[in-house]
Amino acid sequence: MKKLLLALPLLASLQLQASAWECRSSNNTFNLGLDWGYIRRSEIRELPLAKDLFAPVGAENLTVLNTDDLMHDMDWESALHGSFLYTRNEKASLEIAYTFYFPWEGKASVTADGNLFFPFKDLHTIDYVNADRVDAKYRSWVQNAEINYWGHVSPRLLNYFSFSWVAGARFFYIRENFKLSFTRGPETSDYKVGTKNRLYGMQLGWLFEVNPSKRWTWSIALKGAGFLNDARQTTFVGDEGNELILANYTKDQWQGSWLLEGIGKITYRWSSWFHIHAGYQAFLLSGLALAPPQRDVDLTEGRRIDNSGQIVLDGFYAGINFSF
Repeated sequence: MKKLLLALPLLASLQLQASAWECRSSNNTFNLGLDWGYIRRSEIRELPLAKDLFAPVGAENLTVLNTDDLMHDMDWESALHGSFLYTRNEKASLEIAYTFYFPWEGKASVTADGNLFFPFKDLHTIDYVNADRVDAKYRSWVQNAEINYWGHVSPRLLNYFSFSWVAGARFFYIRENFKLSFTRGPETSDYKVGTKNRLYGMQLGWLFEVNPSKRWTWSIALKGAGFLNDARQTTFVGDEGNELILANYTKDQWQGSWLLEGIGKITYRWSSWFHIHAGYQAFLLSGLALAPPQRDVDLTEGRRIDNSGQIVLDGFYAGINFSF
């Protein structure tokens, strides 16, 4: 309940929709918007994290713990979104928006009496074989900022149908931590991976709205973006209670990423200066260095950063706008 009350969603574009139209309809120049919502995080490549030499019948390749087990615990979280819009005239608006997502966190564990192991290849270890317990923890933070220019092809809120286009700059910061702990007897050793993604890009999109009355507006928006991703990965692998360091390195890599986003919304104009809205949105962000896929069964420093990760976010939102 606390998360739901705090929630405030994602995506900058929806705020523009609640902003530009309403500013213009009341001849106000500025608009301040705040949103709340509940956002679901999904999608990660399934990878084995622990196997059991005597796994029960039906366990695929002896796997008793994988990355999907972590995702089951990461479903819904809150996000806070704010925006400021300057409406120059009936043909153009400038928007600045920021979204902070409360971190998603997943935990999973498995126990067995000396049967658990990590699927290293050709690497001799102590604590990663014949382990009694394995604990996995995965945490992910996302932040998003946008600067958008909106061109209004037809008057918004005045005609029954209206259409606008958007072009702008977009930035994402995505940080993740992944920790895998193997316990054998009194000793516990950790396999830890951290990643950071700084995405710098440009986006294009459009907005179509229907105004069935003076107070109600229905809208749908679509955005696409391309990014250059400045990705970083840090890896630490310890053995014998972390006294023996098997790996400890950092890698940097530039790569390409892309985004596709859709938003549906309904707005009610309470007065010329106050509006409320609610809706649903989703986006797919691909070409990311997520933490769990960086786990390496060969443990070679020459391995490149895995940039095949993707994030799917979707959820419901509601918000308010003040025009002046």
